[in-house]
Amino acid sequence: MGEEPPLEANPDYNGKTWTQPHRTFGNHLYLNWSNHILQFEMMRVLDLWLSKGVDGFYMKHLENLHVDEPDHIEILLAQFRLITDQHSLNGSRKMLMVSHDSMKRLQSVMDPGTFVRITKFIDVVDASLTLKSNGTDWKIGEEVAEVTEFWRQFSSVPSIVWHVGSVETMRLNNRFAKSSNLATMFLMAFLPGSFSIFYGDEIAMQDSFDYDTLEVSWVFFS
Repeated sequence: MGEEPPLEANPDYNGKTWTQPHRTFGNHLYLNWSNHILQFEMMRVLDLWLSKGVDGFYMKHLENLHVDEPDHIEILLAQFRLITDQHSLNGSRKMLMVSHDSMKRLQSVMDPGTFVRITKFIDVVDASLTLKSNGTDWKIGEEVAEVTEFWRQFSSVPSIVWHVGSVETMRLNNRFAKSSNLATMFLMAFLPGSFSIFYGDEIAMQDSFDYDTLEVSWVFFS
């Protein structure tokens, strides 16, 4: 069943109307991983794309997988790691990527001993910066410190990839000034790890709008 994906947590979105037609890729599908037939078919899908030469997979919203027990996420990641390693040749390793927000949510529901073991299956972490200003301070240092401190608890620390725009955020050009795209890229270049840019943000692309569903802006004359 498709459900409307939530916006990334960002106070800037309070009171914002960002309905499904505005979203880049529409709905999400949540997988019932307790279904063995689904598991088999998903493994076939992973094997197919790996055989086509993809570099790995981004397991976005990992916490939304329907499993019998939250700790079964460890088994799932081990299965994903096994199939990706089977396609890792000549010293190259196929990548498994998760989001920082997903890991924080999993920490709250998984057994602590099980949770700390799952990072050995992960290569890359996607971390978002909200760039929320309180009027005088952008709080960027606090956001970066929170992410890096979280990952220090693990013996195996994946590489961190920062972003400020994705399929679950409004376009930079809709959130900030038109010159913000260059400024944010310059900022992320100085953060520990690497960074990604949501396609179109580098040229200040704006959100698309479905004019058939927009509210009518009435003009009143006196």
